[in-house]
Amino acid sequence: MHKKVVFELEEGDDGFPPARFESVWAFEQGDRTYLLDNIPFFAHEATIGDRVEAEDVDGQLRYRKTVSTSGNSLVRVLYSPEVDVDGILSDLRGLGLSAETYIEYRLVAIDVPSGAHLTPLRSYLERRLELGELDYEEPLLRHEQ
Repeated sequence: MHKKVVFELEEGDDGFPPARFESVWAFEQGDRTYLLDNIPFFAHEATIGDRVEAEDVDGQLRYRKTVSTSGNSLVRVLYSPEVDVDGILSDLRGLGLSAETYIEYRLVAIDVPSGAHLTPLRSYLERRLELGELDYEEPLLRHEQ
């Protein structure tokens, strides 16, 4: 059954993220564990394909810990207002990656599967960074450096 697992977020000095909680779709696995089914925009603890433990707190399933990882890495992009996000998504698909967008905050959350290489993605992002088109972070890196 599809459920929402809620992650508590810590606000940084810059006032980001803009919320205290983020909910992520997940499939119930039993034993209070859930398999995450979408890429988080703000949470740093887990990503799509990870199995997490959650407990009911006032009717919400709250993240407690990651039970097992998918091996996937999580990369996030903040793009400039003048940048065409569809172009970024097309480029990412060309690299064999999937991503989700949060248009209101100009965010792209990227799933880097365990079998993929980070080098082509990093080269692409660095090139766009140098052009002033975006900035990026690697909040959950599980690939070999």
